Amino acid sequence: MTRTSLFLSGQKNRNIYMINQTVELRNVNEAHYKKELVQGGGQSMVPCLKHPDGTSQHDSSDIADFIRKHYA
Repeated sequence: MTRTSLFLSGQKNRNIYMINQTVELRNVNEAHYKKELVQGGGQSMVPCLKHPDGTSQHDSSDIADFIRKHYA
């Protein structure tokens, strides 16, 4: 993974569209993305923001803060 990826359950809002060019959106309703999420972290909990260094964030407030800080 070379970019930050945001795993979702299919729900998008206006803020997600604004960052779509810098953060790869992955819908876990697609089996291959769900499998990737589970293999990468052992859980299928969404939302999940995965970073290129392998770390991830699951708390939606933390994800929103990170996106505002780095991509707004």
